[in-house]
Amino acid sequence: MKYRNFLFVVVLLSVFISCKKNSAPSQKTPGTNVYVSGYSGASVTATTTLGTYWKNGVPVNIPNVAGLGPVATSGADVYILAGATYWKNGVPLSIPNEMFTHTIVVQGSDVYVTGKSSTAGGAIYWKNGVEVNLNTPNAYTMGLAVSGNDVYVAGAENDKAVYWKNGQVVNLPDGGYMANAIAVSGSDVYVGGNSASGGDVYWKNGVEMSLGLHATVTSMTVSGNDVYFAGGVSGTSGSLIKPVYWKNGQVVYLTGSSNNASSIAVSGQDVYVAGGMNGYGYAVYWKNGVIDTLGIGATFGIAIGQ
Repeated sequence: MKYRNFLFVVVLLSVFISCKKNSAPSQKTPGTNVYVSGYSGASVTATTTLGTYWKNGVPVNIPNVAGLGPVATSGADVYILAGATYWKNGVPLSIPNEMFTHTIVVQGSDVYVTGKSSTAGGAIYWKNGVEVNLNTPNAYTMGLAVSGNDVYVAGAENDKAVYWKNGQVVNLPDGGYMANAIAVSGSDVYVGGNSASGGDVYWKNGVEMSLGLHATVTSMTVSGNDVYFAGGVSGTSGSLIKPVYWKNGQVVYLTGSSNNASSIAVSGQDVYVAGGMNGYGYAVYWKNGVIDTLGIGATFGIAIGQ
């Protein structure tokens, strides 16, 4: 079974193209705070890294952590996931029996984490630190969304893309080895993942929608009736990756190369996308397509808070 615990596998390339700090004014919208999570390094060839998040471009390091995964907000509270731990406003909280974790979602006072347990034999997620068993063997979870009293979880069963609604598994037609993102808008369920016939796609209410050739989906969100995906597209050889996001299936190319966009968030009319430049050389994010270079490192999550 393939597990993509890529958030904490640091791949540093030995050669990077020079990239200058963006001198443009701060992209912060009045009344919002922009949080970007990942890691920072002393140089682009550093062998050690620091788990870092940036609040409005200002770095905050987490001691004794090499990298931070996704970030989520609820009001003024900030939650950041890294392996068997998540931090709420800087206070660490342990996740029991963690084999790997992938996504953190906060709904009101409830904190949901997806991944795989070292003790459970099948698909689970954690709610407020307690394992919720989805009763599906040979499976694991990746994305999660909450809509009212319903919990939707994307993942894989026997290397096939599936999702669960309140614990009931739903098979995706032509599903490949994994579904890694899910979002809900009204009665519509959107799932991003891999197609068995090749490439990443999304499903709306079980109907497959193409994102084009050589697409990779890493993250998704919905805002009103609009659905957004972050990821990348590559050439036919797969050697050049362009960071992109899709709005309702229409691709928007972002400045830079060699990395997929890692995460996406939407606030009002503003679209925020986290990613990297020149491989894992520089941590960046884009606001409405305008790039801001945060420093040497990489990013894995972005969220907007109060």
